[in-house]
Amino acid sequence: MYRRRPASPAALSFALLLAAGCAAPGGRTGPATAEAPADTLTAEQVRLNVESLDYVWNRIGESLWPGALEKAGWDGARDELLPSIERARTMEEARAVLRSLIDRLALSHFAIIPGEYYEYLAGPDGGEGEAGITVRVAGGIPLVTEVAAGSPAGDAGVRPGWEVVSTGGEAVGDLIERIAAQYEEHVVRDYIRAAVIQWQFEGGIGDTVEAVFLDGDGAERPLRIRLGPARGGECGIGHLQGIHVWIDTMTVGGDIGYVAFNSFMDPPRLMGVFGAAVESWTRAAGVIVDLRGNGGGIGAMAQGMAGWFIGEKGASLGTLRLRETELRMIVHPRPGAYGGPVAVLVDGLSISAAEFLSGGLQQAGRARVFGTRTPGIALPSVLERVPNGDVLQFVIGDFTTADGRRLEGEGVVPDEPVEPTREALLSGRDPVLNAAIDWIRSQDETRQ
Repeated sequence: MYRRRPASPAALSFALLLAAGCAAPGGRTGPATAEAPADTLTAEQVRLNVESLDYVWNRIGESLWPGALEKAGWDGARDELLPSIERARTMEEARAVLRSLIDRLALSHFAIIPGEYYEYLAGPDGGEGEAGITVRVAGGIPLVTEVAAGSPAGDAGVRPGWEVVSTGGEAVGDLIERIAAQYEEHVVRDYIRAAVIQWQFEGGIGDTVEAVFLDGDGAERPLRIRLGPARGGECGIGHLQGIHVWIDTMTVGGDIGYVAFNSFMDPPRLMGVFGAAVESWTRAAGVIVDLRGNGGGIGAMAQGMAGWFIGEKGASLGTLRLRETELRMIVHPRPGAYGGPVAVLVDGLSISAAEFLSGGLQQAGRARVFGTRTPGIALPSVLERVPNGDVLQFVIGDFTTADGRRLEGEGVVPDEPVEPTREALLSGRDPVLNAAIDWIRSQDETRQ
């Protein structure tokens, strides 16, 4: 059976895509549900659904900060929705009631995940596979922005700048339209749009993805891509298991340090490589931290990384507010912290801890941010089973930058907005990276 675990710490937030009827990774549909036909919920199932309403209402009520609850009219919400969940004739009708409750909060990282879908996303499998390409929606067009060397997609001939026409026989343009319509006013619309297309090229090792691309000459290229092992070392923490983490360090533009990584996970390895790289760039003209597509993870890692760029004691990336306490994300300067120009690259898939680091360095005046606006998916969340067997995902805190600005729903706004174009990608250029290099060069000239 085709199964997959989330490719990043944020992926479980979007299990609702599958429940809403969007295509599963690899162009496949989600698993068949065990739900009984309409009008056949037993008295016991109804009782468990009512208990689930109580659980969700109470659990969020005791975990979330008062201001958000008051704004959502939380006090009377349970009594208002009780008759609706008692009348629900199917599990999906009952879930719709629960979702209408959490939708009142208008925050990310809240979801009612059907139990069978949660198992599908988070259960054990025989490994993870990927095509080795990065896909983003630019100017409304799904484009291949990167092809990993030696990857299955690269071996099949896929090149940066190619447009993704269809996957699994479904037109990607139609998929984008459905997502845009369903999440028209939702804070995570752009993230979902990009992520669900990216997921079409992930799955089990050895699975085959059938896709049609439009190449640089405008010709259609139908390809069958057999997925290979996911890049990076595997790690996990808590309910997030099977996460593959990679990090690249190199020099670009002759004397500019460059580091990119996909997740704030696997601290012993990632922090060691990151720190050693920055330490080796003491005399570099600048440093570029590429957080495009970074799915976040352990927020405290952002504090440690920031310490390589912020030399003053007492600086903070922001404040995490829990219901009963506040935690300032204090930056601890490293001996030999880099003091030159720092550029951070972000896009619509840079979330959570990636937003903490990019927004914090930007607010502290230690980095210039390039790319496209991040989606503002910044809040820490947990997952718990509810009485009817489904899973509730809910946040437990709020985050603001050091100047009091909320990232949730707002995101990090680049100092220099830059979006990749088909023409640039086809010619082998990365407009976002090039803009950062040009800025660092300008700073070098100013110092001279």
